[in-house]
Amino acid sequence: MTLHPQEYTFASGGSDKIRVWKCPEGHHLRTMSGPQSIVNTLALNQDNVLVSGADNGMLNFYDWQSGHCF
Repeated sequence: MTLHPQEYTFASGGSDKIRVWKCPEGHHLRTMSGPQSIVNTLALNQDNVLVSGADNGMLNFYDWQSGHCF
């Protein structure tokens, strides 16, 4: 799980997806396709780049707003 540095949102990783949520209500905002493996770690920087690390050893980089995987 990681918190956005400016927005009141957070991302959580699951078995094959990354989900973005709105605080404090917990409303689901969007889903990003994951690395097709269990997501173990998430990090988000000031430039709105989300990084995920998965069980299969992959690191994936996503645009926070669009969900596009670089």
